[in-house]
Amino acid sequence: MLSITRFLNSVRSIGLPDFRLPWKNIIYFQSQAHSTIKKIEQSFNQQLPVEIALTPPTFWYTDPSVLNYEKNAIFMKNWLAVSRCDQVASHGQYTSGTIFDEPYLLVRGEDKVLHGFFNICRHHATILTDSSSGTTSQFECPYHGWTYNLEGRLTKATRLRGIKNFVAKDFGLKPIAVRTWGPMVFMCLDDSTHSNSGTNATETNGWMPQLEVMLNSMKNMSPMSDMKHVRSTSYSINCNWKVFIDNYLDGGYHIPYAHKELSSSLDGKTYALKQYDGKCSENFRLTNPHWECDTCILTKMLTKK
Repeated sequence: MLSITRFLNSVRSIGLPDFRLPWKNIIYFQSQAHSTIKKIEQSFNQQLPVEIALTPPTFWYTDPSVLNYEKNAIFMKNWLAVSRCDQVASHGQYTSGTIFDEPYLLVRGEDKVLHGFFNICRHHATILTDSSSGTTSQFECPYHGWTYNLEGRLTKATRLRGIKNFVAKDFGLKPIAVRTWGPMVFMCLDDSTHSNSGTNATETNGWMPQLEVMLNSMKNMSPMSDMKHVRSTSYSINCNWKVFIDNYLDGGYHIPYAHKELSSSLDGKTYALKQYDGKCSENFRLTNPHWECDTCILTKMLTKK
């Protein structure tokens, strides 16, 4: 069964009838959000040069209101990679997961189009599938049996015969925008971010222009397009998400000490961290030009006990 928190998040995501909160509570939540934004802005000056700048204050990593603000300002409004294209190449193939705490479903329809949906039944907000991937001809809710086709249309609503004003086509799965770039599939949960570009597209169509220039320049250097998905592994990390990202982005600082074997195949002097459209890229020049060798080193580092 869903936890109360997930249920409330699901209700908001898929548009079930809202709970009629007292106006004083709505005003309180809005006031709290504005207070959080003001507190964040006043606590950190991002215009300072790096030579005199400080790290963000502690409450950025511990205050729940800051985390909620980041969810709506960052995770909901950005395009995030959720799958490889070869995982959903044939009709009926699907993958599922969560972006922050929002459950999503990615599936190749009978129409050969890639579709993204909230992985939530429109009836009582039950998760449709707990499986991370698979192949199916339809999605049946495990709670009351409501059934949806691969294009998200409601095809069966049990025991509703004779119910007036119920129109099945109005209760399809709530869509999520999908884009692909090369071998990767991206999703964006916020309707306003892509309102002028449609829900699904086979390529990025300029939705991250500066980053695309950099990525396109790497296409002939990287074996990513020739790779196939083998398996997925999830890790639960007991830390604020920014701590994990900070660890990843300081690769030029900790790799020589924490990952000596990997460091031996990288030229530390060429380390560069660049920003593109609010996103970052981290680059090293390989001291060994053979991708196969470096892939073996990376695999060994990742699987070492």
